[in-house]
Amino acid sequence: ACSAGRKLRALPSACRRMGAAVKIYIAMKYTSGDNFENVKAAVDIAEKIAARGHHPYVPHLSAFWNLIYQHDYDFWMTLDRQFMLCCDAMYFSGQAGGAHDECKEFQALSRPIYNRIEQVPDCSEERNGHQT
Repeated sequence: ACSAGRKLRALPSACRRMGAAVKIYIAMKYTSGDNFENVKAAVDIAEKIAARGHHPYVPHLSAFWNLIYQHDYDFWMTLDRQFMLCCDAMYFSGQAGGAHDECKEFQALSRPIYNRIEQVPDCSEERNGHQT
């Protein structure tokens, strides 16, 4: 199962040591249910992560690209995977589907996975140059 694990302490020390935000990949449902409600939910989480001083990556925003130039599912998953590999951590909502597959792959990289916003370290002061 994909869940936050023993790597949770890796990011807070990195925030304190480097005073820098990290890139967090947002893995949440997109294709099941209302696509645009799913995009909104992902952007809502991204906003909370940004407020904690990090740089969220929201693959759901490719929905707008797909409105103009349609591509198949494999195209989007391949593109998302490339960005996922560049991220330092993942926010995973716990839902099945493509997000679950992304989470399993990310877990194999031994990088932090967060399931709740409260688990994401708050580096907002460090990001703004006010180290504690």
